[in-house]
Amino acid sequence: MDLSVVDLSGGDRSEMRFFRIEGIAADQVSSVGVLGSNGDVVARVPVVGNIYAMPTPPGAPGRGLVALDSRGKPLVALPGP
Repeated sequence: MDLSVVDLSGGDRSEMRFFRIEGIAADQVSSVGVLGSNGDVVARVPVVGNIYAMPTPPGAPGRGLVALDSRGKPLVALPGP
């Protein structure tokens, strides 16, 4: 469950600005990554006790978040395709 706060005033999903990134993740999620506008993971926060929180998100716009397993493999992206 993602409780992050984003600004979508640009109207394009690849231009999200994150103000706060936090939420509750499933057991198999090891970290949550911020997807840059090109789809690459530009920042990552570990999941501890099923909770993730990034107090200072990247300043550059992005396209969403991705849940990653312990090997760094994507499990699911938010928003979805």
